[in-house]
Amino acid sequence: MLPRLISISALLVSALTPSLAQSITGVDKRCTAPSQYCGNGAVCCPGSDCSLSGYCTLYGTAGQYCGNAVRCASGLACSTAGYCTPYGKAGDYCGNAVPCVAGLNCNWKSRCA
Repeated sequence: MLPRLISISALLVSALTPSLAQSITGVDKRCTAPSQYCGNGAVCCPGSDCSLSGYCTLYGTAGQYCGNAVRCASGLACSTAGYCTPYGKAGDYCGNAVPCVAGLNCNWKSRCA
């Protein structure tokens, strides 16, 4: 009886394993990883965008080039010079298309106030 129970258990496990493996690989195929081609309309994985060159590119960090249609990471914006720049704090220059932090506005002198 015990050998039959073991063989039935093994049969069930082997029958379920391929579908489990397929579902896991299916998750990987839902988005395109950074550095992979996305010019065919593929969706890039979270934290990245499809650049103008057609490859998934991670969101830019402070100082990184952002003129390639890839957004900057949280708390950063793409300046008119094309680089990821932190949101302006009180007194910071804001005439470069980078917004001021919450609660501040860009005044007529192009300073966050």
